[in-house]
Amino acid sequence: MPEIDYDLFEHKLNEKEQKAYVVFGKEHKASCYPDYTLSAIEVTKERTDKGIKITVKCPECKAEEDITDYEGWKK
Repeated sequence: MPEIDYDLFEHKLNEKEQKAYVVFGKEHKASCYPDYTLSAIEVTKERTDKGIKITVKCPECKAEEDITDYEGWKK
């Protein structure tokens, strides 16, 4: 069984990323999927050499947006 990356699995969005998630979700809920809830937005977390990159994706139109708060990454 592959080893689980618990830091990636348990990573929580910071305040700036949460706001970007909500804005993206509301925009796409209005235009793409009025019957879905905000939780229908797909969230992908990817480990990089400097931090965790967060991408959101609309399940209907497949639009993607990087909502990572790069300013929050440690230098």
